[in-house]
Amino acid sequence: MTDLLAGARVLITGGTGSLGQTLVRRVLRGELGLPDKLIVFSRDEAKQHAMKATWKHLQRPTDDVWYHNFDELMEFQIGDVRDVASVERAVRRCDVVINAAAMKQVPTCEYFPAQAVATNVLGPRTSSGRWPARNRSTPWSVCRRTRRASRSTSWA
Repeated sequence: MTDLLAGARVLITGGTGSLGQTLVRRVLRGELGLPDKLIVFSRDEAKQHAMKATWKHLQRPTDDVWYHNFDELMEFQIGDVRDVASVERAVRRCDVVINAAAMKQVPTCEYFPAQAVATNVLGPRTSSGRWPARNRSTPWSVCRRTRRASRSTSWA
């Protein structure tokens, strides 16, 4: 196996979601090399707090969980892929960006189409195009896509 992530600073947007948490566990296993820093980027502070408590094996998480956030391998950052400024701040310090942020519930996307487009279309575009990278000659990003559809209509 290659050490693709060894020594890198990796950002996972949507890091507290179902796919994001799976990716965090996979990166921390070190199958592609252990990064210097893994930044979990999401807008859900409650999920970030729960993830941090789980990571530190705490029985009763308290606010002091956050005091050393930036000294550890895994760092948590509040932000939203729909907010260009927060994405730019996060990406500026990274070598690799993995975009896992998405709205996945079709009914929610149907009721709030502007939010779905902002998160699922503009978000990946924002997170993949906000370089310069920290110190690698060719920074890279990984975005995923889905073919979810509901009551599809042919426009032919």
